[in-house]
Amino acid sequence: MYSDRSIADPDPNCQCFDMEKRHLHIETTALCPRVPVLLFAAEELGLAVELTVRPTGYLLQQYDSVGPILHDEGKTLVGLDDALLEMGRDLNDREYEELVAAIGFHVKAVRPALLALVRREPQALARMERCLDEVDARVHDEPSPADWLEIPLMKLPSLGVSLSAWPRLEMHTDQIAHRATWQRTVSRLAQLRG
Repeated sequence: MYSDRSIADPDPNCQCFDMEKRHLHIETTALCPRVPVLLFAAEELGLAVELTVRPTGYLLQQYDSVGPILHDEGKTLVGLDDALLEMGRDLNDREYEELVAAIGFHVKAVRPALLALVRREPQALARMERCLDEVDARVHDEPSPADWLEIPLMKLPSLGVSLSAWPRLEMHTDQIAHRATWQRTVSRLAQLRG
């Protein structure tokens, strides 16, 4: 099992790091699928993050959840959606509304479709394709907080779903994959799981 360990920001001199910004602490398990979304959001926002890996039993005992758990200025938030909303609290009104809408759509449609796909449920592929139609229509030309929630969609090819039928979404996820903020996220994930 994993022991408790922390990973502080690996590069405090990166251009997005700002000592005036909030410093977050995230508790999670090593393989939590929500962590890439949180780390990417933190990178995009330029927030400093300390990540503590905990055994699943610890999180269940302390928080009645497998995480992620976000600690921010005395607040403790359990779960991805509340953590993202807290992290994005300093966004301008338009960006925050985009984030809220994206979270709502992902909770209602995308996450259940992804889960059905992973479970290989009947009609899962058709359900996922309907979601991708809508996600493709929602793609922004400029970086947006909604991009944070597209991170799980980057794993669809490993589940047998090609994004080639959704060229805007495919191009957009490729652009996200090439952002310096995503590259730093990937580096942190390698440290976490290494």
